[in-house]
Amino acid sequence: MLFDIIIPTYNNLEELKKCLSGLEKQTINDFIVWVCVDGSTDGTQQYLYHASYNFKFSVLEHKDFKNHGRAATRNLALPFLVSDNIAFLDSDLIPYPEFLEAHLKYVTNGFISLGKLNYSDRQNVWTQYAMSRGKGLYEHDTTINYKYLETGNAAMPKLYFSKCGGFDENFKSYGGEDNELAFSIHEKFSYSKTITNHLAITSGTLGKKLLNALEERRSFAETNLPYLIQKHPNNTDVFNYNFLNSSSGKFLFSFLKIISFYKLSSKEKLISKLPFRNKLIHLLVFYFMYEGLHQKK
Repeated sequence: MLFDIIIPTYNNLEELKKCLSGLEKQTINDFIVWVCVDGSTDGTQQYLYHASYNFKFSVLEHKDFKNHGRAATRNLALPFLVSDNIAFLDSDLIPYPEFLEAHLKYVTNGFISLGKLNYSDRQNVWTQYAMSRGKGLYEHDTTINYKYLETGNAAMPKLYFSKCGGFDENFKSYGGEDNELAFSIHEKFSYSKTITNHLAITSGTLGKKLLNALEERRSFAETNLPYLIQKHPNNTDVFNYNFLNSSSGKFLFSFLKIISFYKLSSKEKLISKLPFRNKLIHLLVFYFMYEGLHQKK
């Protein structure tokens, strides 16, 4: 078996169907799929128990059938992994036929392979911003900083994942679990390399409203980010954490607050027309994360 594919899903059955159909068209077929259900109430379980595909797959659920977040949900597959390699795939993404074959070329050499996400909603301002950040800054076949790990479309040797004990299940809400896994892998396997792989392609729709995305960042900075830094204090450069805690960061936040900068977060149509919209959104991200990180308890 070449790959274990781990797919977490929560109340998005129609997207999941398209994702699984994409796996039927893979150029290699030596893999097993673990569909990890995170307390779905939309009929996902009933559909999967009667579904048939041209590949092996198994359905895993939490014992209490409730929602536990992506970290704990992906970990449902951890005790059952049988292959030397793991592919992580989000259930709202459709893999191209060469998805697994392209990842295989890297993971067999011990690399962490970060695939390419093609979003159809490129007119969405948050989609444009997201594609310009992190791994989106780099060309194909580039060795990048391990902190850019994203497991919506990624692959790695199973050894890295299993030796780290999977994802940290303390991450129950949005954000941080991918970074924590990346930090843990780097600490245990300092020789590991993370490489951009634009031949392992998935398509989908990000579909986030700007304000919703910013509120996610605020919540992340309030809860998960402090925990992430506490657990990995040598990685304070992530998410501009040092700047968020600096006097310069405080000054910038205070200035933006005085001019009511945050009100722009509800002006998505206006922002979409501006040539410097990505820089503006980056400032909004800073504002919301600073506010979350320094939220008074």
